[in-house]
Amino acid sequence: MTDLVLKGVHAQAGGTPILDDLSLRLAPGRILVVLGASGAGKTTLGLAAAGGCRPGVRLSGTIDGPAAAHLPQHPAAVLDPARRCGAVLTELAGIEHPHRAARRAAAEAALLAAGLDAVHGRRFPHQLSGGQQQRMALAMALATGRRFLVLDEPTTGLHPQSRAALVDRLRALAVGGIGQLVLTHDRVLARAVADETFTLEAGKLVPAMATDDTLPPRTVRAAATTFLEFRDVTVHRGQNTVLSDVAFSIDEGSRTALIGPSGAGKTTLARTIAGLVRPAHGAVLLDGLPLPPAHRRTTAQLRAVQYVHQDAAASFAEHRPVLTQVATTAVRLRGLTRGAATVEAADILRRMGIPDAHRLPGTLSGGQIRRCALARALLARPRLLIVDELTAGLDPATRTTVLTLLDAEPPALLLIGHDHPELEAATDRTLVLDGGRLTELE
Repeated sequence: MTDLVLKGVHAQAGGTPILDDLSLRLAPGRILVVLGASGAGKTTLGLAAAGGCRPGVRLSGTIDGPAAAHLPQHPAAVLDPARRCGAVLTELAGIEHPHRAARRAAAEAALLAAGLDAVHGRRFPHQLSGGQQQRMALAMALATGRRFLVLDEPTTGLHPQSRAALVDRLRALAVGGIGQLVLTHDRVLARAVADETFTLEAGKLVPAMATDDTLPPRTVRAAATTFLEFRDVTVHRGQNTVLSDVAFSIDEGSRTALIGPSGAGKTTLARTIAGLVRPAHGAVLLDGLPLPPAHRRTTAQLRAVQYVHQDAAASFAEHRPVLTQVATTAVRLRGLTRGAATVEAADILRRMGIPDAHRLPGTLSGGQIRRCALARALLARPRLLIVDELTAGLDPATRTTVLTLLDAEPPALLLIGHDHPELEAATDRTLVLDGGRLTELE
């Protein structure tokens, strides 16, 4: 089978070079992993390998070989919210299989290869957890029958067990002759699957060097007053109970980690606090008073609780500069003038490592857009900041920068994720959600 070959690829956005005379060769059945700092151009490289590019990016060079299927960093980009996932899978399988029975069989095989069963094919994307959405996006890439895959941050949103299962799936795909270009910050994944590992630096690929990830020291905080209560909350989704009589409280300035397997209900819990999900029983209290749904909250209540969800890119309008959108939070929730809000927005974005915030969201990497979402939430000066998968899409150095910055901020933090050691290093306590019930680690 023909190799996938990129030769002399150049890319730039707004005059800023991203890829500089980059070349690579990927053989069938091989896994090539590319590491790199957030914003280094990994997503641009991945899209180029799949024959595409983001708006505002100018691309040149040559790409030879069979077409590659692309698994994006944000799975929502390839999941149709209005259609059941199985119907889309079957349609994609039609690229290779003209007969209905063969299409259905290929769709079922793609689900199985991605670590999902038939029941997930009957669901809409919003009925899947973040990790399940990621696996469904992989299934859709596999359903096309392409022999090369580009996977952009494939472990985002996966708990350790699912990450280990993904490693097994990628290895099995390679044994089956599928070549894979994996773009990731996950060095554990790189060590587990890579036949070759490179780092993207200054637009070029260089052999990767092994480094140890570091985390900032945790600040020890004194006891404070409880201001938010999650009181005996039960949430149903259809016939299923997602949260069952869940109760906990949050103190001013505290740092809480919420962990649990994919599909455990962590995002549902966050959305309930944010007023985006209405519980069947129980209530969320702020200063002893029930919080209404988001559309009925006062400005003070909206400002008090800010939520950065896992798919940060979906929360930004495509055709407005990031700086403008971040600044709008301070105008709308704090009453600042546009000029004053823009100054504050530019400062916090700079501290987040985004100095050129006049760019459109589509020209930023996944890690950069997550930092923009964090900056926007912090600009509201909230009392509680909820962040779903805080470090997804962040390289080790940027992750340390963000965790250090958040540790110095006054709001209470509820950090949701799968990586217990990482979150434990940045928080005061750990809550575990599993089977709809909550426990606290001692």
